[in-house]
Order: sequence, then C-alpha cells, then structure tokens
Amino acid sequence: MLQQSERPAASTLLIIIAQSARFLIQSAARHGYRVRAADCFADSDSVQHCERFIRLEPITTVSPQQLHETIELLAEGQTAYLIIGTGIEYLYPALTDLPEHIHSTANSAEVCSQVCQPMPWFTLLDSLQLPHPEVTYQPQSTGQWLLKDAAGWGGSHISAEQSISDKSHYLQRHVHGISYSALFVIDAQYQPRLLMFNRQICVDADNGDFRLQTLYNHPELATHQQQAVMDAIMQIQQRLNLRGLNSLDFMVSDTGQLLLLELNPRPSASCQLLPETVDWLHWQIAAPQNLPDIKMSYRLLYHFFAEQMLTIPHDLNWPADFCDLPAPGTIHAEGDPVCSLCIEAPDTIQRFERLEQQCEFFRKKVALRLKNLT
Repeated sequence: MLQQSERPAASTLLIIIAQSARFLIQSAARHGYRVRAADCFADSDSVQHCERFIRLEPITTVSPQQLHETIELLAEGQTAYLIIGTGIEYLYPALTDLPEHIHSTANSAEVCSQVCQPMPWFTLLDSLQLPHPEVTYQPQSTGQWLLKDAAGWGGSHISAEQSISDKSHYLQRHVHGISYSALFVIDAQYQPRLLMFNRQICVDADNGDFRLQTLYNHPELATHQQQAVMDAIMQIQQRLNLRGLNSLDFMVSDTGQLLLLELNPRPSASCQLLPETVDWLHWQIAAPQNLPDIKMSYRLLYHFFAEQMLTIPHDLNWPADFCDLPAPGTIHAEGDPVCSLCIEAPDTIQRFERLEQQCEFFRKKVALRLKNLT
C-alpha cells in the first residue's frame, strides 16, 4: 500500500467500478493512470480510456460473487487500487474479502454500514445533536413525507410513496428549501478538509421528480451556514473515521434552518466541478499531507433525460462540453439519462449563458432529431 501522501506512479493500475464511472475514468486517464473499469452504461467517453472494460447489470443486482469475479477479470492477477464510485451503497459488504493484490481505497464496510442504512445514520446525527428532517420507519397516512432509500443516489431513490419495503427505506418529512452538498477529503492527519460547496437542483420537485439535474459550485451560502456544515463534518469524522473523498448533502429550509440529509462515502459527482488540473484521485489513493491552493473556476454539471424512447444515431457529433456520451445505437427508454454537460466559465453569468446555449443545441440538434428517428 502507498504511504500517506506518497505520490502514486503514473503507471499505477486503477480498477474503477460504479453505476456510472465516466468522470472517474476520465480523471484517471487525464493524469496518466492505467485504467480498467466496469459500469452500467459503457458510454463511449468511458470505454475509450480503458485498457479493459466490462458492462455491468444494474448495480443493485450485482452480487458479492459477481463483484469479485469482475474485479479478478479486470485485474488479471496484477496489483491494483480499487475505486468504487456510485453503487458502493450496495456493494460495500463485499469489500471485506478482497484478494491481496487488490487494495481498496474505499471507506471500510463498517463505516459504510453506518451511513448507508437509515437507522444507524440518523441515530448518529441525533447523538451528535445535528439537525435533520424528521424521519420515521413506519408507514404514514397523513402529512407530507418522502420515501427514501438510504442506499440510493442521484435523487431517483426519492418518491412521494408512503410504503416501506425494507430496512434501507425510510420516510422523511418533506421540507421545502434549497439543497446543497459539501465535498471534502480526509487528510493524512485524519482531518476533513473542505474542497467546495455546491448547489443541487432536481428536475421538478413540485411535481415529485427529485432526480438531480443541475449541480454547480460557488453557490450563495452564508458564512455562518458554511461554518455550521464544517463543524458537523468534523463531529461526524470524529465518530466514523472516514477516509478519501466524501460529500455531505444538506439543505437550508425556507425558514433558514440548516438540515443534514445524507453522507456519500465515495467520490461523488461534484468531483467534476474541481479543475481538471487537480489529480483528486491521488487523494483517494493516498491521504494528502497538504492540499494545494486550488483556484476554483465556475463549473456546472447538467444531466439530460429522455422525454420519450429514442435511439442514438451513428453520425451524431457531440460538442466538446457534452459527456456521458452513449454509444451509437444505444436505445433509451423514457426517463433514462441520455448524456450530460460539464461547463466551465470565468463567472456565474457566463456559466448559465453557456448552459442555455448548449441546452438549445440539445433541443434542436439532438432531441428533435432523435424524436424523428423513433
């Protein structure tokens, strides 16, 4: 294993497994790592950077045995560092029995069990007297509640249903407000170091569609609220002993109350809002002694979803800002994620102007054309 803060060699082999691994793969390739990966989409801008790639069934259906077999097929007996992205919420129990040549960079199974199951997570918050929306584990017939899956991600795990099917599900009081996340890394002294705050916007919360659509850095967040979040992260770290990159989701209610929601024990999508020159995967492999001064530009991530069934044509030329590019011939059902935008601009006004320009391209050149092909 690498010592804390030791620089990994450029030839270091990374095995990356996630529901969608594109941004992890691209960052690894950009900084010279060897990459072998498996995810559920096989986007063209993922596969092209990999020495080997395996397409997975939905992460929620992958058994521990299948995960181990996938890792072994990718590693072929070579020493490698394993990075688990979105999906660790389901996969973490299988990370306790890995071959000696596979070095996991993930949080321990014990830590993941604390934050990926609702009862231990909210019990922890209550013991620390950290505020969160009211939760219950029993069906409710009255009141405004949201059904959540503690092992879910991206907002697709949230609905207005009132039934509870298993121990990973719970009901949370529906509180109106603004959603944020805090991306942080654990340093070599086991202390959390804030990287940035981000604003999260879902597709249409008013009509019950909580899928994450927009994520951007440099949000408007009061200094005392930023400090309260960092204080909460410090307290959580003292109990959990996290490692690597993590993010904490939280919200500020319409009445101004700060409420904690979920902790993602993995490199989250917000890592894409860091400058591309930053090798943040290095921090996942070996805890940093010191962080460099990072000049944060104005970045934004935006997800497109299919409004009806569509097939990706073979001669479509995607503009440079687009990512998560489906392979030609890929069929998308209504509601499926199609692709994403990752925009960088010198200020927030130009950031949103560029977003509108690229959304217009998608509407005119992609969505309308795809509609005619179905």
